[in-house]
Amino acid sequence: MTIVAPPLGGSLFGVGRAFPFLAGAVSPVFSLATLLAIPLGGVAGATADSVLGATVQELRRCDVCDRACETDPHACGAPSRLVRGVRGFSNDVVNLLATATGAAVAFGFATAFAR
Repeated sequence: MTIVAPPLGGSLFGVGRAFPFLAGAVSPVFSLATLLAIPLGGVAGATADSVLGATVQELRRCDVCDRACETDPHACGAPSRLVRGVRGFSNDVVNLLATATGAAVAFGFATAFAR
C-alpha cells in the first residue's frame, strides 16, 4: 500500500491570491513616515516615562514600616509622607503623560512627513 499526500496546489492558490489584495490594502495606510513614526513615538514615550518618573513622580515613605511606597496610605494602613516629587503625580499620571507624549510625537512625525 502506498500513501499519497494530498495535493497542496489548490489550497495554496487561494493564499497566494490574497497577498496582492492585502498588500494593496495595507500599503496606503502604512507609509514610510508611519513606519518610522511608530518606533519614534515609542522611544519618545519611554523616555518621557523615565524622565518624569525620576523627577516629578511622587515617592512616599511609610514611617511605620520604613519602606518606600507610592500610595497614601501605605499597604499596611499607615499614612505615608512625601519624600520627593510633586504631590499628586502618581505612577498613573506619569504613565498617562508618557503615553500622550509618545502618541503626540508619532502623530506629529507621521503627519509632518506624510505625502
